[in-house]
Amino acid sequence: MILSQLPALQVTLPLIAAPLCLLLRSGRAAWLLCLIVSTIALGIALRLLEEVWENGLIVYSFGGWAAPWGIEYRVDLANAFVLMVVAGISTAVLLFARTSAASEIDEDRHSLFYTAWLLCLTGLLGMAITGDAFNLFVFLEISSLSSYVLIAMSRDRRALTASYQYLIMGTIGATFILIAVGMLYLVTGTLNMADLAGRIPDLADNRTLRTAFAFLTVGMGIKLAMFPLHLWLPNAYTYAPSAVTAFLAATATKVAVYALVRFMFSVFGTAFAFESMPLQLILVVLGTAAVLSGSTIAIFQHNVKRMLAYSSVAQIGYLMLGLSLATAAGLTATLVHLFNHALMKGGLFLALGCMTYRLGNTRLADLAGIGFRMPWTAAAFVIGGLSLIGLPLTTGFISKWVLVQAVLEIGWWPLVVVVVAGALLAVVYIWRVVEAAYFRTATESDGGSLEAPPGLLIPTWLLIGANIYFGIQTDLSSVWPGSLLRSDWRSSMSRPFTSPWLSRHLLPLRSNRVNRQPPNLRESVSLSPVLPLFAGLFLLPNFLAGHRPDLLLATPLPGIPSRFRQSRLGMLFALFAASLWIVTTVYSIGYMRGHDEPHQTLFFAFFPLPSAVRSGWPSPRTCLHCLSFTNC
Repeated sequence: MILSQLPALQVTLPLIAAPLCLLLRSGRAAWLLCLIVSTIALGIALRLLEEVWENGLIVYSFGGWAAPWGIEYRVDLANAFVLMVVAGISTAVLLFARTSAASEIDEDRHSLFYTAWLLCLTGLLGMAITGDAFNLFVFLEISSLSSYVLIAMSRDRRALTASYQYLIMGTIGATFILIAVGMLYLVTGTLNMADLAGRIPDLADNRTLRTAFAFLTVGMGIKLAMFPLHLWLPNAYTYAPSAVTAFLAATATKVAVYALVRFMFSVFGTAFAFESMPLQLILVVLGTAAVLSGSTIAIFQHNVKRMLAYSSVAQIGYLMLGLSLATAAGLTATLVHLFNHALMKGGLFLALGCMTYRLGNTRLADLAGIGFRMPWTAAAFVIGGLSLIGLPLTTGFISKWVLVQAVLEIGWWPLVVVVVAGALLAVVYIWRVVEAAYFRTATESDGGSLEAPPGLLIPTWLLIGANIYFGIQTDLSSVWPGSLLRSDWRSSMSRPFTSPWLSRHLLPLRSNRVNRQPPNLRESVSLSPVLPLFAGLFLLPNFLAGHRPDLLLATPLPGIPSRFRQSRLGMLFALFAASLWIVTTVYSIGYMRGHDEPHQTLFFAFFPLPSAVRSGWPSPRTCLHCLSFTNC
């Protein structure tokens, strides 16, 4: 009997616990109740995931009223996984919040803080599980209103301004969504999502329906901070309490992305969203702009929390690029990155919370020498940063790899360049933090160990460790394609669709042979600069610290040794050349494949030579060797 009520308990349990939490006078008791409820919600989510994996779709109707007249909860593999992510992140961050909140939130407001937390959790879980469009709007408002309160809880008075900005933007987004829901009901006479999916195909040319879709997309775009509707996000993430920033960054925008995905693929369907509406072009352009602009702006930030906030804008851009593909592989890439980004960004913000606990802020100038004073915290940040960049053995690499595979499946080679460029820009802003932490000396007054207490380190390393575990154990990325095949979403992705404008202008390299085999040996060899690029990034700290490697290979002629020495400027030039090597090689592979050019083996045999020479040109120490490199 209790198992049949799990969908309802998933939402009602934190909703009922919220006012009880407010009645508790003790902040510790309120935290304990909040933690217990969040842990139970995680257990329910895991049980629902197991049940839907074994037996398929779960449908729960309230009050004995069957859909479409009554409110319905629907649990499939996709939203069961989102439920697990939200409840899991909430539980992990709550372990962190007990110690963190004591230093960032006034003690007399702790009960209100945990009440708002439970309400936010209720809203996020409800958005993921509900099968009713208006019910989704209600849960979205519950999560949004409680988020405004959570952000404003900080002792930093600037948090009030950030919360107010979020309130204004969020209200606009909620209004757009409510208008869209009203239009959907006006046209179809139903608000049940499954019923909507059956009626919309017959109304594809209805202008009111198209207007509703546009309002819904813009409203959800504000909630998920889609470029250029992200203006609320930087200040909200920067000035909110550390635990709130980690929780919202890892869950709130992800649930909004899932809601948009559900409407696009399950309710409206790709035939409407990508053929009747120009959504594909919009997502490609805005996703590309988000990746490049978000990463670039992050480089110039002096507050690390704001830096990661703009990084989140870029990561949401990756999600938009995955959605723009309108294929099962693209949706898989989106859902995999949704999970992986929740882990990496949650861990990074918790690491910054540890620094805030000891230093009082996260300004880059104040992090000098933090790598030696807070070694465990700094190591956690570095690993999270490597995952954000996308290095192998981390979840970030899995996300980018799955996205690149989805892009290559339909031959959209320029988007591979965007993904690589975003990763290289991430190297720059993550390196700024690493340089401050390990290669700048702290002042004498700042000396001594400042390591965070175990209550902060344990949940931080829990998420950072998950980044490594799921970067090695890649079963997750192989589960999603099968799960989509078993869901009703697959019917809306029966064939890939490409905007005519994209085919003519933006994507001239599209291959007609979509189901080609993986790159063969000649193309793999051409991508070999990945190895020297990683080697250069590994050695870069030594160069910036003043070390100058001096290598003597041989002395073939008297007085003319084969000596190579690298300077700081030369090292940066070599890294830049290797990066361009990767980008141009990816472009060349796409061009040669798409146009079936002859003599590909000969081309790939000689193509790496000039690029390799450019990477090594700054190293020789004799004029003879410089001349040899130039002639090559």
